[in-house]
Amino acid sequence: MPRVNGIQFLEEFSKLRKMIEISSCVVMMFSSSEREEEKKIIMSHDFVKGYLVKGSFQAAELKEKVLAVIGQHLEKHS
Repeated sequence: MPRVNGIQFLEEFSKLRKMIEISSCVVMMFSSSEREEEKKIIMSHDFVKGYLVKGSFQAAELKEKVLAVIGQHLEKHS
């Protein structure tokens, strides 16, 4: 990512969510990192609904995960 990494983005996004009404926005992270401690930090944000390591999944798996997140989100906000 230009200028900030994924964790920095999540920290800034978390602050932004407190200032304006975007609580219905969710995030699915795509990372090159397989480090478990980094994944724990990322998944500690309640708005992060998924974490995938780049290159470790097939298109069908990505589609399945994205559709699952969208489905859960729609159920919650309908």
